[in-house]
Amino acid sequence: MGLFSKSDKGNGGVTQVDCGDILDISRVGEFHSQLTAALGKGGEIVIDAAELGRIDAAALQLLTAFFQDAAARKVTAKWNTPSDALIRSAGLLGLSTELGLPDRN
Repeated sequence: MGLFSKSDKGNGGVTQVDCGDILDISRVGEFHSQLTAALGKGGEIVIDAAELGRIDAAALQLLTAFFQDAAARKVTAKWNTPSDALIRSAGLLGLSTELGLPDRN
């Protein structure tokens, strides 16, 4: 599986998007394409962030826009095992609620 992967497993239209282990400004363009494609498919979108060890503000901004867009389109988007780094970073920037993450700060 690549750093970013999207797969429709035929289980009710669930699309999985993998964050990989680093999600920073150098990867947001490719990640944006993956998220846009997932939104275009409709159905449920599951973002796997279990291995995410580092995320920067640009990636968090992208994810915030993605969750807002998903909500506007009435597409369910949720996390599969968000990493501590993701939860901590989102909390530091005050984005926990917008991203549907627990606020541990």
